[in-house]
Amino acid sequence: MEGLLSKTNHEKLEYLLKNEPDIAFRNRVYFIVKELDVKPKDKILECGCGRGFHLNILRELSRATLYGIDINRKHLQIAKKQLAKKDVKIKYASVYALPFKDKFFDKVLLSEVLEHLEDEDKALQEIRRVLKPGGRLIITVPNESYPFLWDPINKTLEKVFNTHIKRGLFSGIWAYHVRLYGREQLKDVLQRNKFHVKTVVGSTYFCFPFAHNIVYDIGKTLLEKNTLPGFVVNSTHRFSYRKKKSALNPINWVLGTFSAINRLNKDKDFKTSVCLHAVATKNK
Repeated sequence: MEGLLSKTNHEKLEYLLKNEPDIAFRNRVYFIVKELDVKPKDKILECGCGRGFHLNILRELSRATLYGIDINRKHLQIAKKQLAKKDVKIKYASVYALPFKDKFFDKVLLSEVLEHLEDEDKALQEIRRVLKPGGRLIITVPNESYPFLWDPINKTLEKVFNTHIKRGLFSGIWAYHVRLYGREQLKDVLQRNKFHVKTVVGSTYFCFPFAHNIVYDIGKTLLEKNTLPGFVVNSTHRFSYRKKKSALNPINWVLGTFSAINRLNKDKDFKTSVCLHAVATKNK
């Protein structure tokens, strides 16, 4: 999406992501923005939009018609609040029963959702139904071949005991997931649901040790319990990017370290990676 990733919008995207502690999330956003190839008249749906951060990014960079659905009412309330004045249509709905007509959307985004679903085929068939012929699906999922440093606890459990932690403080990359994906597994599920797979890439290999545990198992848990001091919240909140960043804030030192490491990941396709990113189109 060269139009959206012009020099001006590239700088704006950096600004919008400056509080982001999760480098894998940051890299996903860049992939999504590039590969959605947004046009002004596009109708775009995000399935599993959560708190609305992807939709906020897309609205800041484009004038496409944006929709989001999710089944988490708490997250939807946050999304509606954050996007209230940005002309984004948010609905409570399941990916298994999308409340839209056939062939309604030009593009669909499914980011870090498929791994949570018991019936991946039913979800993809429903997405295919609402996509126009030749319509584009952008999908991201966690890679079963993830780096040891990203989640050393689960990687060790898998290698030594053939098990992992799905719930609780140390669930890591497996948190509430039905499955992780390999490249061929992701290609297969898309192809058997009549999508043409254009590309699958592995994103984010280099990372800070225990990165997932630090950002989500500890940081997110404390954030949601409202136990973190204000300067930490303001430095890491995805919607508070307008806050001025202080060089004296130690949280900003951590974010700087994460960003420095992440430069090693730029524009690379890794066999071992945190995420798999795919672009597929609906077969006509």
